[in-house]
Amino acid sequence: MNWITIIWPMVPAACITLALVHLRIAFGDGRRAPHLFFSLAAVAVAVISGLELTLLCTTDLARYDVVLRWATVPIAIMVCSVVAFVWVFFGTGRNWLGVAAVTTIFLAELANRVASARVRDDISAAAVGFAPDYGSKDDHQIRSHIFGRACAGSTSPGSLASAA
Repeated sequence: MNWITIIWPMVPAACITLALVHLRIAFGDGRRAPHLFFSLAAVAVAVISGLELTLLCTTDLARYDVVLRWATVPIAIMVCSVVAFVWVFFGTGRNWLGVAAVTTIFLAELANRVASARVRDDISAAAVGFAPDYGSKDDHQIRSHIFGRACAGSTSPGSLASAA
């Protein structure tokens, strides 16, 4: 376990906290739609963050492909809910622009689902190369090689200037 797998889940936790707060407000307030759209956007961001962590940790190319293809669904949900939130909460903007944004993202998702099976059969990857974890021993060796010994493990401005 490294710092990314420890810190990363804090983003979905904050998003779900905000989503639950706005969901509670939506059930108690007369003006519910903006809070529901905000709650939906926050849940979508939490799902996106979880899928990104899955992509960071996976070593199987087939699983990476499946997760990456399905990661576009919560992105589309987030875009649509943010458009709806702005439209309902602020009451500004052109109606046709919001409809055009939602229609475009829907058509892009549809094209992604229809065309991805055909494209994946023609393209293949031999292997996936992984960079070392940030903060690990391998990463420290790479940074010391790039920046010189005076800078290894330190990112202060003085040590960067002395390494150059």
